[in-house]
Amino acid sequence: RIRRSLDLQQIFDVAAEEVRHYLQVDRVGIFRLNEAGQSSDGHFVAESITEGCPSLLSIAIDDPCFNTHKCTMYENTAIQAIEDIHAAALDPCYHRMLDQLKIRANLVIPLLLHNGCVWGLLCIHKCHVPRSWSAADIDFAEQIGSQLSIAVRQANLFQQLQGQLKEQKLKEEALQQQLSAIEASVDGIAILQNNVFIYINQAHVQLFGYRNADEMLGQSWEILYSEDEKARFERDVFPMLAAHSQWKGEASARHLDGHHFYEELSLTLTNNGLLICVCRDITDRKRSEQELQRANLELARATRHKDEFLANMSHELRTPLNAILGMTEGLQEGMLGELTDEQNNALQIVERGGRHLLDLINDILDLAKIEAGHVELLYSTASLAELCRASTSFVRQQAMKKSIALNIQTPERDLDVSLDGRRIRQVLINLLNNAVKFTPEGGTITLDVAVVDQDEADRLNQSACKDCCKNPDQSPDQSSQDLGLFDHLPPLPEPQANNSTDPPADRPSQWLRFQVTDTGIGIAPENLDRLFRPFSQVDSALNRHYSGTGLGLALIKHIAELHGGSVGVRSTFGVGSEFWMLIPLTSATQETMVILPEEQLPTQALTLPADRPAPLILLAEDNTANILTVSNYLKAKGYQLIVARDGQEAIDITRSQMVDLILMDIQMPTVDGLEAMTQIRKNTDYTNVPIVALTALTMGGDRERCLSAGANDYLSKPVQLKQLVHTIQTLLDRAEATS
Repeated sequence: RIRRSLDLQQIFDVAAEEVRHYLQVDRVGIFRLNEAGQSSDGHFVAESITEGCPSLLSIAIDDPCFNTHKCTMYENTAIQAIEDIHAAALDPCYHRMLDQLKIRANLVIPLLLHNGCVWGLLCIHKCHVPRSWSAADIDFAEQIGSQLSIAVRQANLFQQLQGQLKEQKLKEEALQQQLSAIEASVDGIAILQNNVFIYINQAHVQLFGYRNADEMLGQSWEILYSEDEKARFERDVFPMLAAHSQWKGEASARHLDGHHFYEELSLTLTNNGLLICVCRDITDRKRSEQELQRANLELARATRHKDEFLANMSHELRTPLNAILGMTEGLQEGMLGELTDEQNNALQIVERGGRHLLDLINDILDLAKIEAGHVELLYSTASLAELCRASTSFVRQQAMKKSIALNIQTPERDLDVSLDGRRIRQVLINLLNNAVKFTPEGGTITLDVAVVDQDEADRLNQSACKDCCKNPDQSPDQSSQDLGLFDHLPPLPEPQANNSTDPPADRPSQWLRFQVTDTGIGIAPENLDRLFRPFSQVDSALNRHYSGTGLGLALIKHIAELHGGSVGVRSTFGVGSEFWMLIPLTSATQETMVILPEEQLPTQALTLPADRPAPLILLAEDNTANILTVSNYLKAKGYQLIVARDGQEAIDITRSQMVDLILMDIQMPTVDGLEAMTQIRKNTDYTNVPIVALTALTMGGDRERCLSAGANDYLSKPVQLKQLVHTIQTLLDRAEATS
């Protein structure tokens, strides 16, 4: 019955039952080791018991006495026959285990695998009384154990064979799938043995211009490449392939008709010496990549040079300006004593010159930021009337000096609108400055702000391309010229999403028109197409008579477009010019707008109360003039200062003493300000100490980098000293309230 079946469980169940009846014992079980020949723990997989004898099937058994000696003994086909565990000389642990399992007499036969390892045990027990095992009993048990061992081996072999057959079938199915995929692939795939093709898919045949695979089978791979390319394979590719069994790269292949093309090539060397080749034509991609690479290199070089120039120029110009304007501000506040009227007038001249230079620097940086897409519009509520008054106040004194009449025309009912007030003021001041500059004495300038409908807005934009510039010296039929100024621009744009709180995306029905009209010198037709271009003046003669960088109109155009609007001009040579800007009218009460209030700074600098302890401030700055300016001003306002001339010195100071606040310049020798702030913030004592970053770079991302490095606030040079004190005191008050 054992030999007739390959079902181990059935064999074990039959054997246990028959042996128990034949030997008249209480329990017969088949015990299987968890790991054949290598463990002392296991479980019973079959059992036959009499009534009153406990079952061991559900018990996990770990025999600590089943050591290497006993395992070796069983592997040598030795049996164990114990007539009475209480009378036998057993290890205490083994005796204890047998007693717990209710085994009084024990006969154990090993079940061995073909390699001699113990698979398990045939266990024959008397549970309650001793048993004297006769030679016949032992011989019978050994025969059964031998048959069970054979059954285990046969069952294992059968399982292995079934697994191999299943695995072979899966491999055949997978191979068939792979062959189908290879034939369907758009990539050329070939297999080579001893350098000749033994398999080629249809895509590979078509790639090289052959009619069918038979034309290539048995041929060498060398027919597809030039002598130079074959030499490169021998020199560079095959050594890598031999070392790593695979190679990926590009090659120049030869078509059957003789022309060469670029291919992407993947080579894989199998364990049995086959070479698998996968290739595709990348000629078009290579051509595009080369063109794109050339363009990117040119663009990257130009961008890098521009960014480096702007950053260096910003730093080099702002650093001395910081000292000039800061010292001027301090002297005007009486930092070094009272001043005479002549001294005050001289300082005002210095301040105006410094502010003018700062405006020029800011114009250049603003243009660079806008062109790079780094400018965010900050929409806030603004009164049209107040916006016009604030803008004209900047040029009113200059206009009065030239006896120019400055008029403002706004809607009868004042409107509150949502726009970036600072940027729109920048536009209006630029237009008004230009009007004052190019208008002779006794002339007239008018700022006209009105709400217009869509038809009027379209008419204005069309007129920018069709109206004429009249020259008194020209004949009437010569005076009309197509300005062509906006030929390259699309029609009036709809509001577009930008980096800010966006205005409504629907096409507006109403527009705000800001228009500046002057009775100035006008612009000749041949110069109109140069307007609104960065660094462009109308001509060299004007450049000699009138100062300027040629950046103002370029900034105006960009700011208008950021608002979703446009700009235009009409001019009559010798009579005057009319510049306008159109932007969508967005009501300040519209719920979709987020109003961002402008920051209000004190008009007078703060001074610490006399009874308040003087805060200790660490100033990290490498420029001597800036150190002198800031330290003298802050000391005059009641602060104590420690100076560090580079980032490393600032780090060392914070490790040896505590300060209340840190002013950190960013561009310093040895260790820059960003790294210094990062290191200082690692000091747990300085986790909450305020840090103000001071930098003359002011390029896109500078503020974010400073805040990320640990700064609480960021000020760009030249710093207004009143603003600096306001920032310092705000941060100190906040830190004190938090603590």
